[in-house]
Order: sequence, then C-alpha cells, then structure tokens
Amino acid sequence: MRSHDIFPYLADLEQDVAAFVYRSGKGRFYIIVNQHLSQETREEVFFHELYHIIEEMPRAGYVLGLDRQRYEMEIRADMFYREVAAAYTF
Repeated sequence: MRSHDIFPYLADLEQDVAAFVYRSGKGRFYIIVNQHLSQETREEVFFHELYHIIEEMPRAGYVLGLDRQRYEMEIRADMFYREVAAAYTF
C-alpha cells in the first residue's frame, strides 16, 4: 500500500464515524479506520474507502459524504467490498 502512497491507520474515532479518507498536500492517501469496530467491519470499511481512492478521487479530487446511503458512489463502494470479500473469503 505504501508504494502507492496509501497509508491505513486505526484511530480512536467517535462511535458514529466508521472510517474516512484524507488526501494530504503531498498526494498521500490516509485511510483512517475506527479502532473500536470489529475486525470484520474494519475490513469492510477499509475496502469501501479504498474504492473511493481508486475510482473517485482521481476524478473528483475530494468527496464529502455525510449520508453515505444516499449517494450512488457509496453504494458502488459497498459493492466493491462485497466483490473483494467474495473473491478472497475473508
């Protein structure tokens, strides 16, 4: 991941925040995942956020999602995780 400037981290986040992506001024991507989530949920939100980096951030630059179920891109990111999970059976 680091060779692609993607850096995953666990953090002590509020209960209502599962994860988010931050793009630094140097073009590095940080996937911040709530450390209080179960391992399964951590994997799910990690791949969800990774989808945003791969598919959307190169085009959009940044994305701010407040109600994740309302946006088509959030549904696609959830589908990406399900496809990865099915292929690799976590």
